Amino acid sequence: MFQLFQLLYKYRIFFYFFLLEIVCLTLIVRHNRYQGAAYFTSSNAVAGSIFNVASNVNDYFVLKTQNDNLALENAELRKELDLYKTVSNKAYLNEFKKSFLDEFEYYPAKVVSNSINRENNYLTLNIGSADGIEKGMGVISTKGVVGQILSVSEHYSTVLSLLHTDMKISSQIEKSKTLCSTIWQGKDHTEGKLLFVPRHVKVDLKDNVVTSGYNSVFPEGIPIGTVSKESTPSHESFHEVYLNLTTDFSNLYFVYVVKKKQINERIELEINTQE
Repeated sequence: MFQLFQLLYKYRIFFYFFLLEIVCLTLIVRHNRYQGAAYFTSSNAVAGSIFNVASNVNDYFVLKTQNDNLALENAELRKELDLYKTVSNKAYLNEFKKSFLDEFEYYPAKVVSNSINRENNYLTLNIGSADGIEKGMGVISTKGVVGQILSVSEHYSTVLSLLHTDMKISSQIEKSKTLCSTIWQGKDHTEGKLLFVPRHVKVDLKDNVVTSGYNSVFPEGIPIGTVSKESTPSHESFHEVYLNLTTDFSNLYFVYVVKKKQINERIELEINTQE
């Protein structure tokens, strides 16, 4: 033990320098978007492979849970299929259905890594650029919004989770169509918060909050949460609204990456308009 202390004391300057280097790199990655994206892109392949092996082992022990979730998903899809068949013969819906189906593509993916207990959480998916995945695409589950693609390698992608303090979702209260934003405050993984809901708008408990479709990342109407708490401070112009998130991030195995087909055309048009 004494020799160990001697060794540590002898090389104390080196160890101190090494520790400071780690702290500096951590701060750079966490607080600079470009360096952070570069880090996640370069580490995706290695980390993704490791996570994939661990996920395969974990899958063996949670097969029953996954099978139950898939059975529930199939039941929901069956209901939607029956509804679609009911309205499919309506002539006035044909053009709407065609335009809606042509607007988005969906890529199924498996979650190989996920965190929920940090202030800023990420997911890793087992699909990447070889599968057509690009940075900025939205990610959803059968229950609702999950996050947005942050970085991509050939076979893996990293997702900026909704459970991240930098994530902000363009939202609307489904009943009143009131536009707002959803954020996460870094604490409870089941709770989100709504921003910019004007005080004159009536907000009720259990009101559904969904995506607005305005930011080209998510289709309109994807569930985000339901209102769990609401108050209106006398000195504020906006309600203080909290949500129960519809996505269970502690039980997330399969997701869908969403691609808007005409996204580049829309971005180019909006940039040209602002010039």
